[in-house]
Amino acid sequence: MTDRITTTSSGATVFEGSGIEMYRLTVIASALDLYAKTGIKANTSYTPTNMLRAATEATGVKYRRGQYREAAADLRKRVEDIRSTVAIVQK
Repeated sequence: MTDRITTTSSGATVFEGSGIEMYRLTVIASALDLYAKTGIKANTSYTPTNMLRAATEATGVKYRRGQYREAAADLRKRVEDIRSTVAIVQK
């Protein structure tokens, strides 16, 4: 599978390979920031425990309750690492 993000002339964006993981981690980091700032969950499955568990799986760092901002920052670093391997294509 090709690791790329393709944006078409109509505005559609297609994530392939590692691009999918990059998108997933970006969404989780944003949800962690939202929860840390407001206490609002992005959706019902994004409980604080589930978000921290996903961050732990992606980074290998064990996060404890309340470490939402740290987890989000580490996820963003991981996204940048992935971004360096993903081709960005405009069609």
